[in-house]
Amino acid sequence: MKKLFLLVVCLMMVGMQSVKAQVGIAALHHEGKVTVFGEDKLANAIETSVEGDSIYLSEGHFLGNITVNKAIHLIGSGQGTIIDGDVTISIDNTPTLEGYLLTGMHIIGDIIPNKSLNGLRISLCYFTNYGRLKSGNASDRITVSDLYIERSHCAKTMYLGEVESGNLYSCKIYQVYNYYQTGRTTLNHCNFYTDHQGVGQIGYFAINCIFREQMTTYNSYQNCLSGYSANPSTAENCWPAGSNGRIDGVELLDDNLNCSLSDEELRTRGYIATDGSVVGITGGDAPFTLDLATPKVLEHHIEVDKATRKLNVTLRVGVE
Repeated sequence: MKKLFLLVVCLMMVGMQSVKAQVGIAALHHEGKVTVFGEDKLANAIETSVEGDSIYLSEGHFLGNITVNKAIHLIGSGQGTIIDGDVTISIDNTPTLEGYLLTGMHIIGDIIPNKSLNGLRISLCYFTNYGRLKSGNASDRITVSDLYIERSHCAKTMYLGEVESGNLYSCKIYQVYNYYQTGRTTLNHCNFYTDHQGVGQIGYFAINCIFREQMTTYNSYQNCLSGYSANPSTAENCWPAGSNGRIDGVELLDDNLNCSLSDEELRTRGYIATDGSVVGITGGDAPFTLDLATPKVLEHHIEVDKATRKLNVTLRVGVE
């Protein structure tokens, strides 16, 4: 049954992507049944879904803001899946989520949880705007526990104000802002343009990261590389390797937050992570990418059984 579903989704997504639709199409998977919604009907798919369902999104634009009010999985087709608005996460009763809520999409607006939740997971997403993991109102507090964001890119500021515990792994982030943060977030194998603390008293812990600008005393660091010439007192085994964001006259991180040093150069210079790989997004167990591994038809064979008058179709579906 699982293989059959994988085949159905594979053929469906290939078909939807082949027409290069400007407006996205959503396909709801519920208990082995797939329901395809029309153009720009993502809200209808979410409304129809129940907890644990998956909604697969084609390439194309999904217009307007969306609200996720159930513990479901939204799975895009990569950066061609574009949410033209905010994604508000508003699930009652402080749920503990299982699996990834958001995977493989480009979000033009903000990500805004407005109710407390546990286990928020996001993967392979690009945020053009802000990641607002905060209520925005100190008198109306929520709590996000066990946050995990991996291999994603936030082009502006990632606000961690309501995060009680969390991990950001192999991410590109312009800036992290700890606005009234109540707990500590760990940033591992990330690339940052700038470092900022914000209003709260608790800083984050950065390990195996690269900062274009200088690190500050608000946060703690281990095995991090900076484009400035001084380490804060809270840094352990870190390298202030540059001057004014440059190393050997070249920007340490370019505008897309990629490091100007190759992995070989990082290793030769001794910028080694605690796990033995190199610091930054190209090191670690899961180096940065925004490419989504989607199921594809790898092999196919068709033959006619003349005796039974049946058409036998054999497909091998997998991830390349």
